[in-house]
Amino acid sequence: MRRQLDAPEAKPIIQLGISLIAVMSVVHVILATQFPQKILLLGLTWLLTTALIIYFCSSWLKKITKPIKIVTDQLRAARMGEVKYEMVLNNEGWFSGLYNEIFHYVRQTTSMRAEIERDREQLSQAITDIAHQLRTPIAVTENLLELVDETNLPKNKTILLEQNERLADLVAQLILLARVDTHTLGKAKQPIKLSNLLQKSLNYLLPTIADGKISLDYQVDSEIDISVNLALMQEALVNVLKNAFEHADQDTTVEIIARETPIAVILEVNNSGPTIAEEDFPHLFERFYRGENSAKNNLGVGLAITKGIMQASDGRIMLKNLPDGVQYQLEWFK
Repeated sequence: MRRQLDAPEAKPIIQLGISLIAVMSVVHVILATQFPQKILLLGLTWLLTTALIIYFCSSWLKKITKPIKIVTDQLRAARMGEVKYEMVLNNEGWFSGLYNEIFHYVRQTTSMRAEIERDREQLSQAITDIAHQLRTPIAVTENLLELVDETNLPKNKTILLEQNERLADLVAQLILLARVDTHTLGKAKQPIKLSNLLQKSLNYLLPTIADGKISLDYQVDSEIDISVNLALMQEALVNVLKNAFEHADQDTTVEIIARETPIAVILEVNNSGPTIAEEDFPHLFERFYRGENSAKNNLGVGLAITKGIMQASDGRIMLKNLPDGVQYQLEWFK
């Protein structure tokens, strides 16, 4: 209580109480000189009035200090990692408005702190994964270099070039994955015809399509527009198309179908081949997860990267089994 009385905010109330008691005392002294026979009654009146003034000022002081204490406790709890809100304190007063604003601020900063901590952990994990994935091709390259001589130079040169290409692709994929994990993908978007973006993405996969003797059923309206980060979305589309073609049986057809609704632009890529095992579905978008039908050199990050790019583009990706294959469905919401 002494601490409350010493506070600067309490001084005006205390000064008001003292002033009222002083004025009331002067009035009682004057009345006592005028009516000496009433001095006992005036004394009792003075005591009662003084008690009422003290009671009024102390109640006023408590009414002010109580919400301040509540707000202080709320901030102290937030500092300790707790976010609490008592509905009974929500009324029409000014302090209630302050209480609500502080609660929203605390909840927002707590959420931001959790996101920062999660991003830090993901970045740490991404760095660990990058180091782990790079170790193998670097070790293979180092061993080959030690074995190179004039007799095996042509053969080892070809292997070294393949390892270098794989290493470069691995670095690019891991860096992009780290950007997905830490939410640092580019947000700049520009409109483009979906058909044009698909055709550019398909150009990268022509050898895969030719090797598998795969036919293409292309049903994409040339007038469908999407607004995306071109480089990132092409990366996502290449990942999806590559998965679809690599897991398609030879001499089959892959369907690429696009349609537009009032809500979204929807792209479906359907292949004919092995379906996804039920136990693999919960893990399809996990980093470095390789299902039972994964390709030999598959790193296991393509779908994780694609999901991150789609989310950054206000969209989503879904996979489901067809009777004789798999459907990859991408949606860009308007």
